[in-house]
Amino acid sequence: MANATQTQRFNRALTAAWRFRSASLLAMVWAAAAPAAGLKIESVALTSSNTLLLAWASTPDVVYAVERSPVLPGAFVAVTSNLPATPPRNTFTHVVSAEAGFYRVRANALGPPSPWPQHARDPQRTGYAPAAPAHPWRWAWQWNGSDAQGRVAPDKILLPRNVQPILAEGRVIVACGTNGVVALSETNGAVLWRTNPGGAINSTVAYDRLTRALFAVSSNGRLYKLDPATGQTLGSCGLGAPSVLPLPPAVVAGRLFASMGNHVLALDPFSLTTNWIYNAGSAVHTPPAYAAGSNCVVVCTADLFVHAIRNTDGSRLWRVKPSVHTPDQHHTYANGWPVIAERHGLVLVRQRIHWDYLWANPNPFGVPDNATMRSRLAAAPAQRCHFALRLSDGGVAFDINNGAGGFGDGGYLPLGSMPVVRTFPDGTEIALNAIRGDHRWDARWDSHFGEMVLDGTTVPGLQ
Repeated sequence: MANATQTQRFNRALTAAWRFRSASLLAMVWAAAAPAAGLKIESVALTSSNTLLLAWASTPDVVYAVERSPVLPGAFVAVTSNLPATPPRNTFTHVVSAEAGFYRVRANALGPPSPWPQHARDPQRTGYAPAAPAHPWRWAWQWNGSDAQGRVAPDKILLPRNVQPILAEGRVIVACGTNGVVALSETNGAVLWRTNPGGAINSTVAYDRLTRALFAVSSNGRLYKLDPATGQTLGSCGLGAPSVLPLPPAVVAGRLFASMGNHVLALDPFSLTTNWIYNAGSAVHTPPAYAAGSNCVVVCTADLFVHAIRNTDGSRLWRVKPSVHTPDQHHTYANGWPVIAERHGLVLVRQRIHWDYLWANPNPFGVPDNATMRSRLAAAPAQRCHFALRLSDGGVAFDINNGAGGFGDGGYLPLGSMPVVRTFPDGTEIALNAIRGDHRWDARWDSHFGEMVLDGTTVPGLQ
């Protein structure tokens, strides 16, 4: 067994080492990191005759790997490589054999933070980023736009519905349907790479800092893991069923959520192995949204139910149908997504309704007065298309005095825009959305940007 001096010769990055012995186990443990990184093993212990407990000081913006080698010098093999930082301290246990072993903990830097890494910016789908580009605003570059004469470029491609560009490691990543995925330079818009891993990429791609990888859901029912630097496919897994709907994945630290067919899946972003699968009993029509405070995932399904799923094990927290409608082509959650208002414990969902409701008399939104709207909606619940549900039990928290918000014509009324949830520095949380704002027009003219008050205290009487 090598002593500490010999170990230092094998690894000049040694910052701390302990030797300990039990009746069946002898091991040397060290932190393989430059001293400037500040990584220091704080304690080593045996919790049983063959279970090793490591603990070390933890810092943000890194991910840890624990590795083991039976001899020195010798090759180290990863015991685990998916440990997010949990400041101020990380711990890890490992069941080991009776042979002597050497362990080391390595810290790998996370990818750079992104102001818009996934659909609607974050796993809560708030759609809000506290960014304000400096004035004066100037045109910088375009891609997939016009030619030098302002005409449609001959190589222009049509992008899928609801696709949003994301930012990852200095690149603008765009899902391009049957044309795959393209990465553009954030600086000048130059195409850095294109790739088509399979099927049509109809959903916004997601970036994970922990794995420094992109995740793209395909219409062929597979999820692809891509290298943001090159577009190379790093791995893939099946999601159980194909779908042409936009169903972008949601990324949280150490977990990836995806919906496809009748199922919602929680995946390990490192290995793409499945942590749990939830069967919704109906086609899932929205991407998943994650509520951190409740530790649950919310989706909407083709039968017009809204589901909350426990992230711990994939079991159902609740399932409710807030709408009075029967599901059909006019009444659906498809092409929308749940939006989480964490501080109020709410999920906001929006359902498409029939064109004919524009001509209801009396129109619930014909008079810009909250009390009138609320009483008319109570008398005509089929006019409700926006719902504020409690994350605790799925119950309706209050009526949302907002109409369809579509811009259609000729018998077709689209879903309208999803709300945006903003949290101010003092903790105040509000929702923003397109609203009627004027009684002279119907829902085809919903073009005012308005605030939705989420409680009875921010502005008394306006919840």
